[in-house]
Amino acid sequence: MSTAAARREEVIDPATLAAIGDLELAGRMLATGYLFGRHLGQRHGPGFEFAQYRAWQPGDSSRSVDWRLYARSERLSVRESELETDQRLWLLLDTSASMDFASPGGALNKFGYACRLAAALGYLAQQQGDELGLITLASDCRLRVPASAGRLQWYRVLAALRDLRCGGRLGEAALASGEPIELRLPEGFSDASEGALIVVLSDFYQHETELTDLLGRLANGSRDVRAVCLETAAERELPYRGVVRLQDPESGAERFTDPGQTRAAYRAARQAYFEELRHTLLGRGVRFERFNVDEPLDGRLRRYLTDTP
Repeated sequence: MSTAAARREEVIDPATLAAIGDLELAGRMLATGYLFGRHLGQRHGPGFEFAQYRAWQPGDSSRSVDWRLYARSERLSVRESELETDQRLWLLLDTSASMDFASPGGALNKFGYACRLAAALGYLAQQQGDELGLITLASDCRLRVPASAGRLQWYRVLAALRDLRCGGRLGEAALASGEPIELRLPEGFSDASEGALIVVLSDFYQHETELTDLLGRLANGSRDVRAVCLETAAERELPYRGVVRLQDPESGAERFTDPGQTRAAYRAARQAYFEELRHTLLGRGVRFERFNVDEPLDGRLRRYLTDTP
């Protein structure tokens, strides 16, 4: 690929995404960038049920306008439908305190990057008529938005994402009591549908193996589970100079270190941890990918979706 082509592949950088602020717009831009040039086949058949009218927006097809309603009201309105489908996307989002970390000078922290990625994946799901649901992972697993289909469902997920904040630790209640840590699926979650896709967005900082074990349980049966590990350039490289104080955002534990002396060992240990994690998850049927949140999301998302079978 030429340099010019590579630049076109990655045009929405983290600073641009941070400046946008609006999850709806960010999700649309990212998803549209992926869909550009791809043929979207129409889906025909039963299962469409009228949901609601909404105001026409730039980008909506003229074929989606209810022209009979326009003739009566002189307002451009789009008729939305819900689609009953066996295809379902579950977004599992880590909201623990460590997700609030950003590189020095970084435009987005891991959580902000994850929310924009979730918004884009949700947009793609509703575009093809799939159901969409949202679960958060922190001290416990919470069902934030039950799975459903349609554009209105995407807006529900966006609203939930806007309201979320980072805090706590994975399995915090068990840590406090000294009991074995186990992340339990939220009450009300039951999904054995054929072809259900579960995408887990996390930095995979776990006290023991609680998140790994959860993904293994989710991958049982017909579910397709994908793990997306979010990390900053600072976490990957430890680029600091001189003696620095490092603090665990979840436990508050502190330590002083000189990166000049520990950087090589740190990088090797971090790489070994993620290689072992990848191997373990693959053995349980879970695909594992690492995303650097300081790199442009649009190009990384396109490569991920293109490379994912």
